[in-house]
Amino acid sequence: MTNLTAKFCASVKARKSVKSYGDGRGGHGLRLIVRPAGSKAWYQKLYYAGAYINVGLGSFPDVGLQDARERAMRNRLAVKDGQDPRRQDPFAVSLGAESAPAFRKPSVGATVAELVDGVIAAKRGEWKNAERMESQWRSSLKHAPGLMAMKAAEVTPADVLATLEPLAAKLPTVAPAVKSRLGEAMDRAVVLGLRQDNPVSVVKLPKRKGGNFAAMPWKDVPKAVATLLAADEPMAYALAFQILTAARSSEALGLRTGEVEGDLWTVPGERMKAKREHRVPLSPQALSVLEQAKPHGVGTIAFPGKRGSVRNGGSHTETMRRYGLEGTAHGFRSAFRDWCAEQGEPRELAEAALAHVVGGVEGAYFRSDLLERRRELMNRWGAFVLTGEAAPV
Repeated sequence: MTNLTAKFCASVKARKSVKSYGDGRGGHGLRLIVRPAGSKAWYQKLYYAGAYINVGLGSFPDVGLQDARERAMRNRLAVKDGQDPRRQDPFAVSLGAESAPAFRKPSVGATVAELVDGVIAAKRGEWKNAERMESQWRSSLKHAPGLMAMKAAEVTPADVLATLEPLAAKLPTVAPAVKSRLGEAMDRAVVLGLRQDNPVSVVKLPKRKGGNFAAMPWKDVPKAVATLLAADEPMAYALAFQILTAARSSEALGLRTGEVEGDLWTVPGERMKAKREHRVPLSPQALSVLEQAKPHGVGTIAFPGKRGSVRNGGSHTETMRRYGLEGTAHGFRSAFRDWCAEQGEPRELAEAALAHVVGGVEGAYFRSDLLERRRELMNRWGAFVLTGEAAPV
């Protein structure tokens, strides 16, 4: 691995995804991160107290190559002496944002939004897909605009409850993520001495009734899909495809065109909850959705987001809200299961279509994935979803 040069740091161009360039052998874990938007920042990976940590060293060109190397050397020596390099300059982890000068402590009047920016900057070096994770954070926190605008030092548990309680009632799957991320921002406020406590930690979210995802009644699914198909946009097609295949959000949103051969979609194990490959027979209706979505595809990504990348499961929450659909995206799997029961479809067939793992003795002896029988089932489901009428058995 070659060392970085000042010329390379200044001239390296942004790509479609976040790129990391190491400073070669003897660089003490120093690397330059270049984001799709064009911003550049320094991070250092160190092994401290039995684990790897990532320390932000500033944005480029505010911090040049030589300065970054000197800071990396100081951190390396601190670790060698048994000291936490983050404690040497507790504000180093907030670096990486395009604007703030190096090592500037947030003011006493810093808002929650500013602290969130700091948390995201600190986590970028840890995330495998930084662009996607940042998008998830910012998308979820749009549900707490009032808190985000408040001064961190002035937020009370009552303020947090006033935001999270109605959110949990309306979007029970989103509220926990919002609470967790607000909690990290307020933890940061405590560490930086902006306040003495974390007001988010004392707030408890109400448990979802029954612990299940809100589901649309199966009889209303055809109308919902008709609304989605009329929209003619990638996320609407993605949700329609998910409904027609009874798949999970991450399985459908991550679809690559090479996974489909004829009328068979093979979902890789890494995108499956059970971590094993799953074959999905595609009905004529599901194939039609893929065909309609083709003009919107980017490379091998069938259902790209606005930036041409794979979207996360929370995208469907936004899609459903945009088109006035009730329930949750995951709830369509429950609607499919209810439809199967109403139509008298065999239990094992419905469970196989949902890629549920059958446990116990039954699971030990039941090894077939019932592909051909599932093909007939999904054709019947597809016909119902598009017409509102059951196909002949």
